[in-house]
Amino acid sequence: MKDERELLNKLTKRTIEYISKDLAMNEVEETFEIANEESLQLLDISTQIKLSGYMEGSIVLSISNTLAIELAKNSIFGELEESLLQELAGENTAEILNIVLGNVLMQLEGVKDGKSLEISAPKTTQNSYVIKKEKELLFSVLNYKNENIILGYFR
Repeated sequence: MKDERELLNKLTKRTIEYISKDLAMNEVEETFEIANEESLQLLDISTQIKLSGYMEGSIVLSISNTLAIELAKNSIFGELEESLLQELAGENTAEILNIVLGNVLMQLEGVKDGKSLEISAPKTTQNSYVIKKEKELLFSVLNYKNENIILGYFR
């Protein structure tokens, strides 16, 4: 569980940095804790990326529709209609997780030591659901303007 906590800790810190600096959305709270629970209620839009190799499981980023649209607005240059932003919100959420996870993987001690770690293509769902712990469920919750950003690891 040490490797999984390291991954989630680095992923959460990089997500804060990405949203606040790269997207210029400075109101992300920088404090967080990593929790270990039996289940986790995900929000409106959730993207999962599966891990395989020395670490097995899935990473998830889950946010509300409102926040997904705001993230999309800050990721895309120019004005877009609300309907197009709604369409792009899920794809943008997947892209954010893919970028942030990619940034973090090379920083992991196991990867630095030469262990293999592969990731799948992101898969996004646009409805709320619950993840139940099978072997392990770790997550952190960030806040941006009273909207939650959930990052999790489960297997």
